[in-house]
Amino acid sequence: MLMEHLAQKHDRFLHACIDGSAAVFIAILLLTGWFEPSIRTLHIFQSLIYISILVLCARRKVVGYGAAIGIAAFWNTANLFVTTFIHSGWTALLHLIHTGHDAHPELIVAPIAAAHFILIAACIAAYLVRSTKRRSDPALLIVGALSSILAFYVIISIWGRQYLHIFSDMLAWLGIHLPK
Repeated sequence: MLMEHLAQKHDRFLHACIDGSAAVFIAILLLTGWFEPSIRTLHIFQSLIYISILVLCARRKVVGYGAAIGIAAFWNTANLFVTTFIHSGWTALLHLIHTGHDAHPELIVAPIAAAHFILIAACIAAYLVRSTKRRSDPALLIVGALSSILAFYVIISIWGRQYLHIFSDMLAWLGIHLPK
């Protein structure tokens, strides 16, 4: 009885972390869309990925954990190693702190992307503490991860074509070079 109570408490905490970090990222997307009208539609549709993650994870679906891990890992990898977005965001934030002037408000939110690390950790932990695991779970995690990245690709290809290079740059960073 006590162990079951502790397991439920742990589950609630992990899902609160999932909910909170996904909500932070939805807020980031909507806030940056408000600052920068040219990406508003793109960010509205990107936020649907995180809304789907919230719904799937609330239902304790393995595919939801995979989707969250996939999109967060892809976004963090792209923006830490392939683009300068997170570095530029820290630079803009430090500039704001030192000068009181904000030249690029859309970049200020980049450091908040640390919420993705919480999302990844909480989803991994939520899966690991599940009382029931099936042989199909690894496949569901992979399907979820690939589905969220594919949804991201489709959204960018429709509403943010200027960012499509990130996908080929990511592949090149991984050592995969596509023919031109």
